[in-house]
Amino acid sequence: MNNTFKRPLFFRIFLHISCLFFGFSASYAQISFDDADLNGADGLLFSAGIQSGSILRKNLYAAVLDARPDAREALRETPRLLTCFPQKLESLQNGKFLQIRNTDGVFIYSVNSGTLTPISTTDSLYPSPAVFARFRSNLIETSISPDGNWICVCRKTDSVFASLVLASTKTGKEIVLIDRLGFSLSNIPVLWSPDSRVLIYEKNNRLYFIEPENAFDPALAEERFRSLGEGSIASIRWADEKKLIYIRDNSIFTIFSHELYTRSLYSAMLGTGKITGRLPLFFNDREDLFWADNSGTRLVIVQRGKNIFYFDLTDKSSAYNAAFFSLQSSPADFSVFWIPSNNEKSAVHTETANTIPLVWTEYFSVEGTRKSAAYVLSNVLPKSDSVSSVRFLARTLPEGAANPAMSPDNTKIAFCTEDALYVYNPRSWAAEHVFSDEKIVSFCWKNSSSLYAGGNESVRLWNLAENTKKVLFLSCAGDFMWASDGVSIISKIKAGNFLYSPDTNTWQLSDIEPGRSRQNMNSRWRIISENRVSGTYKNLFFVRSLKGPGKTLPLLADISDPKKAKGAVALAFEAFDNNESTACILDMLRGRGLSATFFINGEFLRRFPDTVQAIAADKHECVSSFYTTVDLLSDDFIIDENFIRRGLARNEDEFYALTQQDLKLLWYPPYGRFSEFIEKAGAAAGYKMIKNPIRPHTSGTPDGSSCTDVLSSESIARICADLKAGDVILLPCGGKGSCFSSRICDKIDVLINAVLESGYTLLPVSALVY
Repeated sequence: MNNTFKRPLFFRIFLHISCLFFGFSASYAQISFDDADLNGADGLLFSAGIQSGSILRKNLYAAVLDARPDAREALRETPRLLTCFPQKLESLQNGKFLQIRNTDGVFIYSVNSGTLTPISTTDSLYPSPAVFARFRSNLIETSISPDGNWICVCRKTDSVFASLVLASTKTGKEIVLIDRLGFSLSNIPVLWSPDSRVLIYEKNNRLYFIEPENAFDPALAEERFRSLGEGSIASIRWADEKKLIYIRDNSIFTIFSHELYTRSLYSAMLGTGKITGRLPLFFNDREDLFWADNSGTRLVIVQRGKNIFYFDLTDKSSAYNAAFFSLQSSPADFSVFWIPSNNEKSAVHTETANTIPLVWTEYFSVEGTRKSAAYVLSNVLPKSDSVSSVRFLARTLPEGAANPAMSPDNTKIAFCTEDALYVYNPRSWAAEHVFSDEKIVSFCWKNSSSLYAGGNESVRLWNLAENTKKVLFLSCAGDFMWASDGVSIISKIKAGNFLYSPDTNTWQLSDIEPGRSRQNMNSRWRIISENRVSGTYKNLFFVRSLKGPGKTLPLLADISDPKKAKGAVALAFEAFDNNESTACILDMLRGRGLSATFFINGEFLRRFPDTVQAIAADKHECVSSFYTTVDLLSDDFIIDENFIRRGLARNEDEFYALTQQDLKLLWYPPYGRFSEFIEKAGAAAGYKMIKNPIRPHTSGTPDGSSCTDVLSSESIARICADLKAGDVILLPCGGKGSCFSSRICDKIDVLINAVLESGYTLLPVSALVY
């Protein structure tokens, strides 16, 4: 087999996707330059600390000083990046290749040749304030087949929509599955069979299948002959490589892979599939999730992110034989793994099913930080006709556990914490292997006995059987310098001293000691660092010529945003009477280093004091939405100026008592209902009213009962089409029913991207008013 990784695929897929934004231009991160080392041949090494949201990386660059007489900077060529930060890792072609994605680009490491190759790159050293806020295209979610031979990516067509592309990682051939898809930065609507032979994808609320091996065959059946039925990708799961489980309403169908074409062609006569059971509840494929074991007879269902059920379809003793528990926190993500049963005689052990479900949930604390919990099904009660014999019991997790991944043979589960990468035996729930040499950024399984471990200093191949941890290349600059020969580059990290290999773009362990200290000058040049109070860079390196008449040039020329902004708009959140989405909003804002405006109502403040304290602690702008949720235009009350002034004052006092901070003197009346009299009464209290913000969730009644719109791709496109400078986009922190909250967290990033790509900057509300 040809093991050469084909470049054309990644040039087409990644290089031609427009970048995504995710930040306020007023709160962009900056680059800081450190530790320059200049050799006698004008070769320069320097590090650049680059903060991207909550992720900080320290890149190492090499360059040659060679300024033209009329140059604006001291370099003729772009500095060469010598490190590769493992922001996202993916195993390709059964572990033969490792794909690394970060804000610098996409890179491929070949295990056989030991080379690291850049496939597409972005200039992290040359960002403008608005450009720095971009979510790089190479970090959009992808879906790779289990064998690593196929990849699905979203290729942006505009700021809101994308096309879904299926491509081969061997040949680079590609096919467009969906022309227009309202995308999410974290989800992609596809599902691979365990053997990678079939791909299920969702298009316009309908499910289709395709066999990648036949995708490029001119005789490929038309898409209408490859339809499985209505529903989202959440309504279907693979039980094993031959069997699909499909839920429609409360009916459970089994579809075998060899029947796919027959069922699709003759669905009018044969139906969707064989009915194997019915649920005692309605499955909503827009809000609910499910997983099936390899027999297809036992299911775990997560209803609206809160209620978790286990159903055994083979147990006929009860129509509602189920384990159940409810989460009290704000869920962020779910994974279900079917692990070997500890007890051969347990109620869940049968001839066809000898596994039990492990439910892993990532959730938000009231402070908006992510945490994890794990629950396993256990036989804890004697079986009776009225009581289920199984229950979900909590598993103990190390502090900060996150990102679980099962090994390809389903015998081990790996997850990382702030300090280590753990490999657990899922049956005994004990740690069998621990990697604690450095902080883990990301990881992925190479095969069932080894992992690629991406740390904050290096990326390693961790062989569990041999307990070896081979460094493949460096993640960060480390303690670097030119070696004593003035040609070789050496960097010291905790794992030892490493020499850079320019032929493979990797680093090799060496016993060579540096033998010299870093130098900031040679006979021709001197490097000077100057702090900056604003702009893209925290500081700049300047190069002073020591020959001739003398001149000083910046190492890199600072640039401004080439795209002229249309003006500023604001993104705000309405903390009214429900906080269902607040935790994920805070997590998203914190992860990207952003500040926002929160309109806080007194009812929200009294119901959720911990959430309000978290908002204030994160330094978000807090303004008023009155002290109660009363409709100020209701005929049930007589509203006078004194009532408005006292209501605003009470909200202000209660906020200060809770947070020791003051509300900004802005307000937005409950439900946006006001009159000229109400506005003047607020002004008499010193408050300026925010009128008629853009509310994608606008409803016809104060109680939200007629809510018909959500933060969808279509509504985002409408917002941006009508947007003008000075507008305030107001989103809820939660609401009544799924129409408010279910799409907010998924689409905030896309909304921010679309607003910035429309040419606007994002500022706090007060900056637009005062």
